[in-house]
Amino acid sequence: MNSTTRGRSAPSEWKLFFVCINSFLALATLFGNYIVVRAILKFPNLRTASNSILVSLALVDLLMVAVFILQVVESALEKSRRRLCIGKSILSFSLNANIILHLALISVERVIAVKFALRYHTIVTIRRAIFASIGVWMLAILLTIIFPQALKADGRQTFREFLGGLTTCLFREKGKDFFRNSNSNVIVYLTFLVAALLFLPMSTVVISYGYIFNVAYRQQRRVQDVHTMQSITLTMKLEMKAARTVAIVVGLCFISIVPLLLTLCLHFLSESINITKHNYTSLTWQQV
Repeated sequence: MNSTTRGRSAPSEWKLFFVCINSFLALATLFGNYIVVRAILKFPNLRTASNSILVSLALVDLLMVAVFILQVVESALEKSRRRLCIGKSILSFSLNANIILHLALISVERVIAVKFALRYHTIVTIRRAIFASIGVWMLAILLTIIFPQALKADGRQTFREFLGGLTTCLFREKGKDFFRNSNSNVIVYLTFLVAALLFLPMSTVVISYGYIFNVAYRQQRRVQDVHTMQSITLTMKLEMKAARTVAIVVGLCFISIVPLLLTLCLHFLSESINITKHNYTSLTWQQV
C-alpha cells in the first residue's frame, strides 16, 4: 500500500517541480529581457548598432516565454498532448536556432569593432545592424519551419520522421530504430541543420572571441612595454573586462546546449557500433 502511494506521488512531485522550474524561467526571462529592451529604448545614448542586435536577441528571448508556458500546459494535460508537444518543440527549436545565430552575429560585430576600430562606425551602422538581425530571423524561420515543408513532397511519413528527429513526442514510438529506419532525406537535412545552426555558429563564436582576446592581450603587452599613459592602460583593462564578460555570457549559452549535443553524438555512436557488431556477427555466421 505504501509503495503504491509512493509510486503515485513521485510523478506528481516531479510534475510540480517541473512546473515550478518552467514558471521561474518564464518570469526571469520576461523580466530580464524587458529591462534590456526598456533601457535601450528609453536612453538615446544606448541606441547603438551593437545594442540594436541585443534588442533583437532580447525579443527572441521574450518569445521563449511562450515555450515555457506550453511546457507547463503540456505537463498539466493528461490526453491530447502529442500535437501540443510537436508544436512546442518546433517553436522551441526555431527560437533556439535564432538565439544561436544572434550570438554568432554579435561575435562577428565585436570582431569588426576590434579589427576595424577606426572605420567601425562607417561599417556597422544601426540600419545595417537592423537588417542583419532581420536576416538572422528570416534564416532561422526558413531553415527550421519553411524549408522542412518541402519534405512533405516525399510523403506524409517523411515529414513525420523529420518531426520525430526534432522532438521526443514521436521518437518514443520507434525507439532505438528511429534513425536507422528513417528516410535518407530526413537524416541529411537533420545533419545539415545541426551543422548550420550549431557547429558553424559555435565555431564562429569561438574563433571570434579567440581573435578578440589575442588582440586585447597583445595590445595590453604593448601598452605595458612602452609605458604609455595610465588612462590608456585603464581603458584597455576595461575593454578586456567587457570582452571577458560577453564571452562568459556566450559561453554559458553554449554550455547549456552541450548535454543535448553529447546525447545525440552518443546515440549516433551507439547506433553505429550496434550496426557494425550486427554485420560482423552475420559475416562470422556465414563463414561458419
